[in-house]
Amino acid sequence: MDRWDILWHRVIQKTLPPVRDAAAVFKSEYDTTAYTLRGVGGRARDVDNQGGLLIAGQSGIGPGISPRRNTGSRLQVVSATPHHDLNTLLSKYAYTDDDGWTGGDSTYMRRLPDGRHVIMFSDTFLGSVRADGSRARNTPFISNSFVVVGTDGRMETVLSRTPDDQRRAVMPPHDGQFYWLGGSHVTSRNTLDVMFLRFTGDSRVVDDGGDFDAARLQAALTPGGNGELELQENVLVRFDARDLTRLDATPMPSESGVHWASWVEFDQRDNQTYVYGVMDHGLDKQMHIARVSGDDLRQPWEFADGAGGWSPRETDSAPIMSGVANEYSVARLNDEHFLLVTQDTSQPYSPDIMGYLSDSPTGPFTSPTLLYRTTESGPFGFYGDAETVVYNAHEQPDLRRGNEITLTYNLNSSVEGVLDESAKYRPNAVKVRVDLT
Repeated sequence: MDRWDILWHRVIQKTLPPVRDAAAVFKSEYDTTAYTLRGVGGRARDVDNQGGLLIAGQSGIGPGISPRRNTGSRLQVVSATPHHDLNTLLSKYAYTDDDGWTGGDSTYMRRLPDGRHVIMFSDTFLGSVRADGSRARNTPFISNSFVVVGTDGRMETVLSRTPDDQRRAVMPPHDGQFYWLGGSHVTSRNTLDVMFLRFTGDSRVVDDGGDFDAARLQAALTPGGNGELELQENVLVRFDARDLTRLDATPMPSESGVHWASWVEFDQRDNQTYVYGVMDHGLDKQMHIARVSGDDLRQPWEFADGAGGWSPRETDSAPIMSGVANEYSVARLNDEHFLLVTQDTSQPYSPDIMGYLSDSPTGPFTSPTLLYRTTESGPFGFYGDAETVVYNAHEQPDLRRGNEITLTYNLNSSVEGVLDESAKYRPNAVKVRVDLT
């Protein structure tokens, strides 16, 4: 860790200086200039490529999705630095809101039609953070939440409530089951459509918004501690984009066991919404892709079948590549390229955030490039804590500015770790300036 990273961590944890312009943190290409990269317009070099299963961090190609040319381009990282303003904004909110969000994971951001941004989290701490950075032992812990950032930079935690006004998760647990959230998109019907994963096998289903439960948190927060969890269903939940009122919940394809919530991306060029998922085999995590014509995920799905085609049967879904995380992002980078951002899971708890290019939203994703190496995890990381890990990095495309992309990643540690040091369970963001060569 260099001296600037050390200085940054000291600043964010101790003094929390004011953000110069909180609202400006969330300004993006939609508010300024269009996103371009040098190299746009250059003809992609055709490569004799059999396509297939690309193992992150390796060069081996095996059977998989249909043959498709390599883009012929490579990502180049011009600079990569902590996103001081965004990190400060999140930490300051955690310290200053007495009963709202103080930390969460997943960390998906979307721009709403009126210019606000919503940040969507899975497991979430509520309550307050003490002056020394710790959380109270009775801090509330729920399975999902929203934080809305207004156009003026003001932030608000959004939850659901019972008839007697008790706070619950945005999608509260029921019948011994709970929900984690994933990718989302804003539709032409002015709805925010979010994919959720419904699980059984965890004591967090009590979810009373109140007492701290060490056993519940141990399972939820310890890496690998969710081994008893079982995916029951992929669920689409629609919210009114104006006030985030929950409109309805619709069961989605769930027969194959794929977690269809890694990412959702509507591509205007072909009028398709792509749903990215993961088949989680523990150490081996495989990308799967589905699509829907238009932007309504309630319409029939098609699944990439590994032979260059699409099938209406989910059981025909085939792996596109291995080495991705449970959560990752795939978004159009420019006229010719799509950018995959994922944690490198070919090595357990790797600190490396990787970028891949493709000329198609379905891959193959090639030319792996190290975008950023995180500095917090492991016994030699910033915290000097072997139990602190980083995970599920992805891009926030709605925050792009020119050739600068914003990445976020989640932090986690032991139960005692996240209570004694609240920053160990709060996402961090980095700004990466990229070019194409």
